[in-house]
Amino acid sequence: MKIISKKSLAVLFILITLANFSACQNEEKSEQSETAEKIPSTMVNASNELEQIITLLGGPLFDGRDTIEKTKSKQLEMLTEELKKSSLGTQEETALQKDADSQEEKKPQEEDKDQDAQKGGKEDGSKDEKKEDGKEQEEGSQLKQDMGGGQDKEEKADKSAEENASDGKVAQKEQQKTFQYVDSLFGVPKWQEDNWNMIKVLTDGMHFTWNNLQPELFKKGISQNQSDRFSKGLEELTHNVNGKSIKEAQNAAFQMSQALSEFYSYYKTDIPPELKRITSHVTGIHFAVEQNDWPMAQDIANELQQEFTKLKVSIEDNQNHSFQMLELSVNDLCIAVQNQDSVLAIIRTNLVNTNINELELKLSQSDK
Repeated sequence: MKIISKKSLAVLFILITLANFSACQNEEKSEQSETAEKIPSTMVNASNELEQIITLLGGPLFDGRDTIEKTKSKQLEMLTEELKKSSLGTQEETALQKDADSQEEKKPQEEDKDQDAQKGGKEDGSKDEKKEDGKEQEEGSQLKQDMGGGQDKEEKADKSAEENASDGKVAQKEQQKTFQYVDSLFGVPKWQEDNWNMIKVLTDGMHFTWNNLQPELFKKGISQNQSDRFSKGLEELTHNVNGKSIKEAQNAAFQMSQALSEFYSYYKTDIPPELKRITSHVTGIHFAVEQNDWPMAQDIANELQQEFTKLKVSIEDNQNHSFQMLELSVNDLCIAVQNQDSVLAIIRTNLVNTNINELELKLSQSDK
């Protein structure tokens, strides 16, 4: 009986130990879920509005792979329709050319008839021409005098027109040096004058969103300097949007994205704050490339690499597929900047943002 009771006690002890261990694990998970904070909806709204502004200003996209694939499919459909229309137009041109050729064949016969009619007209007109020769000689001398002064005026006007045209070409070249209106992903025209109207609506609305967000951020402990940095960027963006200054508006939007990315570090969430700062760096690189400012693009690329190193340390599972895609795309983007390859840099900024979107989705679902 004593031996049986000891065995029973040993089994009971093991069961209690296992129960306590599982309870501790559940407590740790519940503590982690309790400590994970939610980003305020006002800050989510501010991020979404700023991303729209950045894209409309010629910046990168912030969409996931599904949206990118849909954009690609739509573009392919549109191009296919254009090819069909152009082929129909070519067929119509061929038919018109055939009609033109047949008309050309008829012309020699009509010209022979006209020449016979002109012979009779010349005989009648020679008498009248002799009478008018005297008058034409007198009028010709007068016309030469008048044309002498007119030619001088025309030459001066031609010179001024040429000078204005050359000045216009120089100004256009200067504009191309400072900014490139490039197409976005898949050759979709990114910049249109109507963009300004949409940007203005979003920028004006951002003042209301920012006013609503500020009290929450001050409660979390952001400094006045951090708040002022975002406010200053918003003020500059507003003025430059009204003045339609694309380069200055881009710089202001980048400044706002930098300030906003710092606010995320005050919240403990499943998404590392480094990801938001990487997104901001990608925006800065994209705008610098469009502005042909390669030294600036290289400086931001160096900061991007430093930020990514911090991210790699902070994420436990940094060997998963999503993270590896992001790492590869970041390295490729930095190489494109180093080589000053604007075509590849623009594509790869969009690719990095897509991979960030993918990784954020994976991290937010990992603890659920």
